[in-house]
Amino acid sequence: MAENGPIEDLAKRISEDLLSRFKWQQHGPCDRDFLCDDEAKHKPEGKKQKHTHPVDVVFSYKDPYLNKVIYLNTDLKSYKAGSINASKIESALASLAKTIECARYSPEWSEKYNFSQIDCEVRGLLFVFNHDNQLQHDFYEFFNPPKPAKGRRDKAVNLEKIPLSAGQQIHIIDPFLINYMLAITNDMNDLIAKKEFPDEEYGFYYPQLTFHKVAVTEKYLPATIEVLSSPFMVIKHGAVYKFNRAKGIEEEVYPEGFVVYYNKKGNSDNEFFYLLDIL
Repeated sequence: MAENGPIEDLAKRISEDLLSRFKWQQHGPCDRDFLCDDEAKHKPEGKKQKHTHPVDVVFSYKDPYLNKVIYLNTDLKSYKAGSINASKIESALASLAKTIECARYSPEWSEKYNFSQIDCEVRGLLFVFNHDNQLQHDFYEFFNPPKPAKGRRDKAVNLEKIPLSAGQQIHIIDPFLINYMLAITNDMNDLIAKKEFPDEEYGFYYPQLTFHKVAVTEKYLPATIEVLSSPFMVIKHGAVYKFNRAKGIEEEVYPEGFVVYYNKKGNSDNEFFYLLDIL
């Protein structure tokens, strides 16, 4: 069964307060299971009842380079620092891999989450929230633990045990990325309050690359998972207007422009050459 109660509340908060700012769409119900379409492969040995896969929430956005809608079947995890470990992460990733393998061909999943096989792709997303904000080390040390001064390394996530099908992907939003995203949304909300950023007329900037070209015509684009995870995030925004009641017209109070966010240390000039090049 899917997780109940607090997880559904968390999904609602994430959708409304965080991911909606990055122009992701939420689809269908939260915290639901759907029937497995490949029980011979996915059903645990000895289980008698019908096997199901959990869905906490499904998000989507249109990828401007791929020109297709990416659906993210999301597993929401909320842990305190001491309870996050490699075994739990490995188990969650393995479950997600099986879930998205069935989801892409499941009529039940497609109907619930408004999925079309044409120009769409199903991926997995593991969203790991550290609710006590006490995780001190890099999240990815669970995949490659550092060698201690004495004794053996901690257990690592064994990627060979993740049954990911060819052509499918799983993304991770870890606690540190969540904090970065929260900082951006808080900053955007502050700028909106000061009339220095529009509430709706903004999007995320995608340069025309040698092997990747923007294939959509929309003016304001969502942030892909790759943009959220990259060092730079460039936001293009329109002008801000305020209604002048005395004149009965809207007046521009802040010009259109760009806002740039960076999530690395910024210790050297070399870190910024790419940014200067694309702008």
